[in-house]
Formats: sequence, C-alpha cells, structure tokens
Amino acid sequence: MAKRKDASTDIVAVQPDLQVPDFLKGEEAAGVDMLKHFVEPPILKVVQKQSADDLVSMFETGDVIVLPTRSLVAPYEGTDGPTPFLFVPIFFYPEWCTWTPMELRGQVPAIINRSSDRNGEIAMKAANPDARYEEVEYEGRKVEVRHVQHLNFIVTLYNHPLAGEPMIMSFARGEHRSGTRLASLIKTRKAPIYACVFQGQVCKEPRKNNKGSWYGIDVSNPTEDISPWVTAEEYAQLKAQYEEVSQVVAQGRMRVALDDTDVDADDGATPEVDGEF
Repeated sequence: MAKRKDASTDIVAVQPDLQVPDFLKGEEAAGVDMLKHFVEPPILKVVQKQSADDLVSMFETGDVIVLPTRSLVAPYEGTDGPTPFLFVPIFFYPEWCTWTPMELRGQVPAIINRSSDRNGEIAMKAANPDARYEEVEYEGRKVEVRHVQHLNFIVTLYNHPLAGEPMIMSFARGEHRSGTRLASLIKTRKAPIYACVFQGQVCKEPRKNNKGSWYGIDVSNPTEDISPWVTAEEYAQLKAQYEEVSQVVAQGRMRVALDDTDVDADDGATPEVDGEF
C-alpha cells in the first residue's frame, strides 16, 4: 500500500488483498448475523493536510478517497488539475451532531450526541448561530461543544472502477454550501434522485475562512459529452438500491462514520435543507 508517487490520472485502488483464502471458501460467514442491524457505509473523503498521519503518508493532499478501504477515487494532480469523477445520488437525509473540540480527542468522544430529528434540540441549536456553540457538562467536566447539521448523500460512483457500492458524501460546516448546491441541482432535475448523474471535482485552490483552509468537492452537472441520466437498465438496479437504503435509514440503522479531523471550519449560519426530494 505505497503512497501514490506520480500525477497520473489513472484510477488505482489502494487497499489490501481482501480475497477470501482458499481454506475459507465454502465456509459459512458465521458470527456476522447481528451486523445486519447496524449499517456503516464507506465514506467519500478528501485528504487534507490535517488528515491522519497514515492517510497523509499514503496519499496526496486533495486526493479523493474512500474509507475504510483507502481506495483512490480521483487524484488531485491530473494533467488538467484535479481529476473529476461521476456519481449518482441514491438517497439523502440530514443529520445533526454534537461535536466536542478536536483538542480533547482521546479524552472524550468526538460526537456525544446525534439525531435525525429536524425538530429536535440539536437541529434547532445548529440552525441558530447564537446557540451553535455551547458549554455542557459531560461526565463531570465542562466541554464547549458545537452543534452541526450534516447533509448526508448516499451515492454510488458512476462509470468508475469502484462503481456499484453505496457510500456516503457528507457535507457540513465549511462544505455545507456544496451540499446545498447538490440538493438544488437534484431538485432542478424534477426526476427520481437515483436517475441523475452528477460530477464532483476537488477545488483547484483550497477554500479559506477565519478558521483555516481546506480542500472541498465542487459538484455540478456533467460536461456536455456525458449524459446527465443513467440508462434504463441502470435505473432499475439503482431504484432497488434506493428502496433498500430508504428502509435502513427509516429504521434508524444507518450510521455515518463522521470525522472532523479533515475540515474544522464553520462557514456561518446553517440554512435548513428539506430532507425529501
């Protein structure tokens, strides 16, 4: 699992060999029955200079990767700049989380509360700039927390070697505007969310505000030579994925492996985003 050394635009999966050994072939997957009650899909991330040391040693800043497999989706340094990638959104739902400060990592959990209730206390505080930061007591100590709205899009890559598996694109804080833009693009299509093809591309220059700088994903409709719609055959498969995922979310079994070590910036007021398309 060596670090990517060149600026090639070829997509290379960086991951260990997960092929089942010969001696396990035909064996029942014992011990995994209870895992169906808890779903944590892979998550699409942009490698930042603040990312974990193991990721920084394997990838370049600005690379788009999938965790936990550590697969490279789109390298940052292509011949024409950041490499674009295509994706199809399958499902969308907002979530609200209460985060503890990064400097307390290892002492308290990163997230001490989370909810999908748009009328809940966390959602109300996240939408109010005056209530977004709050000092609370957690296990006997005073902690200043931050209430954050996350826009979670369950997507699948399109026309890509890693296509087919649902994964999460989550937008929050400094990237919240990119999430609201994607929501607007989807609504403009006036079609089922899983019929639409969109393009993602890391920004050429890092975004900045008074909290720091980071690389984010710009979303747009595909270029003119790429169809913005899936095929009829793909539509049936994606509709089936949508129906399965919607049940998982409705049952409260979906958990996103959120991590704020990448982007620690707040881009002002968080507007409300409708959770249905």
